[in-house]
Amino acid sequence: MTAGQGSRLLPLTQSKTKGMINIGNRPILEYIINAVRSAGISDILMVVGYGEEKVMNHFGDGRDYKMKITYLHQKRFLGTAHALSLAKDHLDGDFLVLPGDNIIDSKGLEKLVQCKNEEAAILVTSCNRPSKYGVIGLKGDYVSKLVEKPKITGDLLSTGMPSIFSLALWEYKEETISNIISTGTYRFSPNVFQLIEEMSTKDEHTLADLIQHLLEQGRRIRAFETDLWVDAVYPFDIIDMNSIILPMSTGAVGGRIEKSATIVGPVTIGEDSEIRSGCYIQGPVVIGKGCVIGPNVVINPTTSIGQNVVVEPFTVIRNSVIMDDVNIKSHAHISNSVIAEGVKVGIGFMTDTTPSTVRLHEYSHSKQLGAIIGEDSTIGHGVVVNSGVIIGCRANISSQKTIDRNVPNGTVIM
Repeated sequence: MTAGQGSRLLPLTQSKTKGMINIGNRPILEYIINAVRSAGISDILMVVGYGEEKVMNHFGDGRDYKMKITYLHQKRFLGTAHALSLAKDHLDGDFLVLPGDNIIDSKGLEKLVQCKNEEAAILVTSCNRPSKYGVIGLKGDYVSKLVEKPKITGDLLSTGMPSIFSLALWEYKEETISNIISTGTYRFSPNVFQLIEEMSTKDEHTLADLIQHLLEQGRRIRAFETDLWVDAVYPFDIIDMNSIILPMSTGAVGGRIEKSATIVGPVTIGEDSEIRSGCYIQGPVVIGKGCVIGPNVVINPTTSIGQNVVVEPFTVIRNSVIMDDVNIKSHAHISNSVIAEGVKVGIGFMTDTTPSTVRLHEYSHSKQLGAIIGEDSTIGHGVVVNSGVIIGCRANISSQKTIDRNVPNGTVIM
């Protein structure tokens, strides 16, 4: 299921579906396909829509991944149950349904593959912030209740915080039934298509509606738990996803590394990249092909740098995602940030990471957040971006500015 835009991740999904966001220099969808293959599955039906050209160009017919991929085109976005119904004529036995925008390991999928004699099964996991997802009640090994993710009930603008934090303010409309959530990954029999047709005639159906329909009919839904499941709901979640995935890399050094550069820990460096003298890179770090880093650049752990990126001298980057074709001038300090494709930042650029309090239902915690910068934006010299600020795509910010609020796409700040 990879037809949707992932609008809550804007501006990072401005020109691509969520599954094509790079984590560790690979699209989220690529991790999913590799996990599916490792679980013993060789055929994939991929429902595409928004940004489908990028998906299809990247994965082709699947042969490079030792898979067979068939594309189904969702022309009208009428929910995930409607997307599933597109597969009806392509299936003649039990099958798995996976969202195309989160990372899962093959061990969880293997539990669904090996499940027999169940009409439906679901993969669940525990979560310390269950209000972002559909919460599952269990009775033994079976689902007893599903509480779909609640609606946002407030906007932290009223507290003086940047509006990005309004996306994290969730309150249950009923008591929390558990910390077990749905991963959106299922095993169904072909009988499910008849159930979709039996559902109400409202315009849009989700898989959560389908699960609710099964429960109302007294059908049994087996639940299996997975340990590794990583999702990104909002832009800053990409940083967390990256920091979870990168430590799993083993590192592989290519390109040209000058003698006085220091490489520590698992660091992957792509072909034709240059790491110049005086650089210090501490893994886990991934650097793509055709990059020029340094001299005298520090890259700290859990940082991904895409392809054809230039990082000029005396710059420090930590715990960030830098995408393809980015140009970072000298003396920049970038932390806990995501910088999208084609961005240019000037000399002395800085992301402020003063801890900001995010208040969630019944508890609060502090996070050090940098900035999110959308694709093809240009940032002048000496610009400081305050903690938690999102800059849209194709923005142009002149030098010596302090950006303390979100910047819409295409904005020019003189």
